[in-house]
Amino acid sequence: MIVGYGFKDMHINEMIEAATKAGAKIFIIDPEGVDVLKRAPNPRHSLSLEDKIQFNILGASRRPLRDTLSGDTVERTKIMKFFPPLS
Repeated sequence: MIVGYGFKDMHINEMIEAATKAGAKIFIIDPEGVDVLKRAPNPRHSLSLEDKIQFNILGASRRPLRDTLSGDTVERTKIMKFFPPLS
């Protein structure tokens, strides 16, 4: 789960990309939702980070996390689907 990260740091984006190549799934919480990925720099003019990780994104939320955790049951349910069930 990625909360409030602006995707502007190449070294962190590279780690996120490597994690998705290894199978990591992502849920983004940001006021821009998945559109925040459009901010990611693309110095090599290859595929954008958004294109590289799009199939590993399980979902996104534009709602403030504080609101989600304090009373927005619909959005909280959406976020909780990201986590594996407890046994």
